[in-house]
Amino acid sequence: MKVNFTKTALVTLVNLAGFGAPLVAQSFINEIKSPYLMTGSTFNLSVESSSHDFNPSGTDSLHATIPTFCYNRVGQPNPTPMTYLGPTMVWERTAPGQQIQINVTNNLNQRTTVHWHGANISAEDDGGPHEQFNPGGSFNPDFPVLETPSTMWYHSHLMDSTVVQVVKGLAGMIIVRDPNDNLEALLPHDYDMNDFPIVIQEKAFNFANGVATSINTTDSVDGNGQHHFMGNGKTTLVNGVVNGFLNVPPQMVRLRVLNGSNRKSFNIAVSDQLVNNSTAGFALEPMNQIATDGGYVAAPHALDSTVISPGERMELVVDFSGYPHGHMLYLSNFNRSLTGSNGWVSGGAGSTPGNAFMAFVIDTTIHPVSPIDSLPSSLVPYTIDTSNVSMHRLKTLYGSSGGGHDSIPNVFSIDYIPMDMDSINDIVMVNTKEKWTVWNRTNVNHPWHIHKIQFQVTEILDSIGFDSTSGQAVMAQIPIPIELQGYKDNVMVKRGWKLTYVAAFDSFPSMPEAMNSYMYHCHILTHEDVGMMHQFVVTDEAMSVRDEQNTLFSFFPNPAGDIVYLQGKSNKPGTIRVMDLLGRTIRQQEV
Repeated sequence: MKVNFTKTALVTLVNLAGFGAPLVAQSFINEIKSPYLMTGSTFNLSVESSSHDFNPSGTDSLHATIPTFCYNRVGQPNPTPMTYLGPTMVWERTAPGQQIQINVTNNLNQRTTVHWHGANISAEDDGGPHEQFNPGGSFNPDFPVLETPSTMWYHSHLMDSTVVQVVKGLAGMIIVRDPNDNLEALLPHDYDMNDFPIVIQEKAFNFANGVATSINTTDSVDGNGQHHFMGNGKTTLVNGVVNGFLNVPPQMVRLRVLNGSNRKSFNIAVSDQLVNNSTAGFALEPMNQIATDGGYVAAPHALDSTVISPGERMELVVDFSGYPHGHMLYLSNFNRSLTGSNGWVSGGAGSTPGNAFMAFVIDTTIHPVSPIDSLPSSLVPYTIDTSNVSMHRLKTLYGSSGGGHDSIPNVFSIDYIPMDMDSINDIVMVNTKEKWTVWNRTNVNHPWHIHKIQFQVTEILDSIGFDSTSGQAVMAQIPIPIELQGYKDNVMVKRGWKLTYVAAFDSFPSMPEAMNSYMYHCHILTHEDVGMMHQFVVTDEAMSVRDEQNTLFSFFPNPAGDIVYLQGKSNKPGTIRVMDLLGRTIRQQEV
């Protein structure tokens, strides 16, 4: 479809008389803007209350001033201050011995945290539930940037309130760059010209007299008895606006896509036709995936559509060359892979198929500094090494909002153990490689996220039945989807799946104390907040046997048997405390 280019794009689908369907119209009227960039080695941020219009050019119920949260740069003028979400931070991979400094001031009237999702940093800098800071307080992490070029994000991780703060706007993107990255010049990389952040979010709103008054952050049941979950809705935002359009050059364009939703997964695709409900009969634009959560893949993955779950990121390149000025294409959510009893959609019904998230409008007046007209055939070497695995851990997901097999009604959990900030669920030795298997025995899909590391999916087993004689699920191995063939920190584990990954736990060992914990959890934020989250610490043998005076003791044998020995010298009285893997004291001895 061709239309004349204007700053406001209107598209209407008309179903002809005789088919019994009503007129369907979708207008793309709000320009999608990229958050401003923050660069350098010191980042000064504030967490703020604000107000935001999610439909600034519209006339409907969402054209309103709604209370929100946001991040903004402090100490320098802001090009366009954020009123929702936060600026895009550019972290440059540091040389050995160098670090970046981030100073975050809390200007809210409530506590918060800032978690650097995807980063390999120390537990005290990670920004998880233990690193909360009060109104008027600050969080001041400093750390080396160890990541390879990738797209990460930052967001609140406040215990029991993550969903409320993120849904109200506390999220932003991070771009990691490496001065020695030879691929950068071969890929679209001019920010806001041929390299765009695309933050997709689902929202529900509260209304009064037909006008939106606030973002819905509580569970509710409407007059029809339909359950509306926290932050769950059928309004889709891209970079904080509904019905948005993005001006793009007629060249290859890089889309850094983040699913920042509370609970929704999407099957996204690009088409130059505005479609309803399915992809049947419609041509989809080719997309090339060049990166997963953890950075570049081995070679561009050719896709026509792809599923992205909450918390997940992927970098896609779409070739818009050959289209005239003003031509429109659409990024939509297709239900092809989202339906069925074992479909991808997380969080129940309401996958919002049929409406485009946004429109791309070809603009020949945009001239990137470094235009790209082709992609390299290979990117980075990618191999999976499963040798020298020191530990294999099984994590089983239980519970169901609907009851049923292997469930505790209305409770989701990991291993039937609720989240406890004072307990350690796993102790991992630094510089070791481990294999983790996540078995989803619930009746919905769960996006699994683990802090600190990037992992590689090595095997997926799917439940194909149940053996009544043995009482065991019958599992069959399935191919690893091409989208998961790269480094990941966030992956959808479909119901019935046993998904196994391998990861190296390097750097930043600490004392095995709960305050030094990293998290692993479901990234459906409502599930995380009700306890579908556990903690692990990364330590080493020396740290495990030092006293408060930093005196080193010998501990043997390791691994331990029924008897363990502690040998060392100290001229001060003290206490030996033995804890289990949950952090509970099982023996205490004064010495």
